[in-house]
Amino acid sequence: MIRVREGQAPGRLERSAFSERFRASFADRAFREEDEALARLEEIAWRAYVEGRKSLFQQMAGPDYADPAQSLSAEWGADRQRSVRRCGNPDPTTTSGKDADKAKALEMAGWDYPQHLAGRVYGVVVHGDVAGIEDSRRGLSDWLDWMGFIDAGPLARLDRFIGYYAPYADSHNTLDWDEPMQEDVRNVARAVAKAVEALRAGRLQAVQPRQSRPRAK
Repeated sequence: MIRVREGQAPGRLERSAFSERFRASFADRAFREEDEALARLEEIAWRAYVEGRKSLFQQMAGPDYADPAQSLSAEWGADRQRSVRRCGNPDPTTTSGKDADKAKALEMAGWDYPQHLAGRVYGVVVHGDVAGIEDSRRGLSDWLDWMGFIDAGPLARLDRFIGYYAPYADSHNTLDWDEPMQEDVRNVARAVAKAVEALRAGRLQAVQPRQSRPRAK
């Protein structure tokens, strides 16, 4: 058994600290005439915080999940109907939401690390003013490739300096003046759009055929 580590996340705020944070957004004297209303709202917010009510609208998971009777957020269900794929675990009922013991057991039993976004086209634009743009661009591209994305070609991988060693204070003006850079970015977008068209038409596929990986992660 793998021991679940605890105590790393910050603890719950004390009531006084919560009140201080809540009221920080209403420091303007114009709110003082609504102090009683703010106090009522603060109490509602405090109860939601203490009870951990993150998903206010929930529904039963249904037959397509490992635990059909578990409650899931209505937003999650709507995303599934729209075929929106969330990163991470596609079936949160297998871990009863965020039960760490169940999550560890699921992984050790041979979870296949599903790549929900694999097969989508990507382009990358990295800019900087001193150094590191090429390494950052390569790192991002390598990460997206590993996730199963398909790059849109050489024109869709861009790294450029904007105002090399120039003051940061007027860098927005430097970008406004750098029309070639703006056109480079447009070319990245055009390359991605072309690649998406080709992918949908069946004329584009990943260089490597889909194979089973000897090491899943």
